[in-house]
Amino acid sequence: MRRYAAEQNARFRDYMEDDHAIVEGFGGRADRLFAAVYDGHGGRLAVDFITAHLHEVLAAELRASRDTDMQGCLSRAFLRTDRMLLQAGTFHCGSTAACCVFERHHTLGHALLHTANVGDTRVVLLGGASTPPRCLSVDHLPTTNAAEVARVEAAGGRVAGGRVGGLAVSRALGDHALKDMGVIAVPDCTTQALSGDDRYVLLASDGVWDVLSLEDAHSLVLQHEAEPLAEVAQRLVQTAVQKGSRDNVSAMLLDVRSLR
Repeated sequence: MRRYAAEQNARFRDYMEDDHAIVEGFGGRADRLFAAVYDGHGGRLAVDFITAHLHEVLAAELRASRDTDMQGCLSRAFLRTDRMLLQAGTFHCGSTAACCVFERHHTLGHALLHTANVGDTRVVLLGGASTPPRCLSVDHLPTTNAAEVARVEAAGGRVAGGRVGGLAVSRALGDHALKDMGVIAVPDCTTQALSGDDRYVLLASDGVWDVLSLEDAHSLVLQHEAEPLAEVAQRLVQTAVQKGSRDNVSAMLLDVRSLR
């Protein structure tokens, strides 16, 4: 089961730029699922395009590789989608992206979780109370990620006020006016086997993480896990708003036990 909840947060935001995608039977395989959360900026052009096309581009890459190179396909799909966005005219708008692909590995006898992200939308793996939450994505934020600052500067760009050319993230899809300043679309990717203690994957935009820690989110999910996932995702969103988030807020919760 998987559920998505979102809130424009109209007190601080005039319109909604977060979005998501879920594709069951992804790539023509009944044992595979694609899920993603996107956080646009500068308007809806980039995020609408990505929501409609990133999973299609990834499926095409997987067909071309005959399903042999998931991480390579994820990376190529991000870069190919970014080139398509250039043709669509996304010079002054873009989007973060955090996606995951679940697949049952019949030979190994367990499920695999593949992730890819650019920006500060996160993918977090949640287990039981005795297992700390694990963030599987990387925050591409010049304010907290020294490696990203070094990369931007090595590429000839400059970080000023914690931003790259005025953008708060150093990696994004779109934003082509900033590509020569060090903003790139290369994702960080991971692959791991899901264990028996893994319960949920949480994908959420920075509207959640601006005010909630990983531990806060983990505790809230476990506290309410007897409720329908739709209600738990909505609780995460509402809690972030109540705690003072000033951004669009979105969260997707997936029960990985139903995917194993």
